[in-house]
Amino acid sequence: MKDDPTDVSVMQDYNDLMISSMEWTEKITNATTADGFGPDHLQRMMSIIEKLNDVAY
Repeated sequence: MKDDPTDVSVMQDYNDLMISSMEWTEKITNATTADGFGPDHLQRMMSIIEKLNDVAY
């Protein structure tokens, strides 16, 4: 939480979060069971990405 309402660094925080979300989405999209990801693990990671996206919007 930002204490100063004029602090625009929240925009950088938002940008960083969006970049991170896109990177995770790409990694999960390209992940396979051969990489050691099982269906349960992939589902959990997708859930985390969805939560990040909900926060970002």
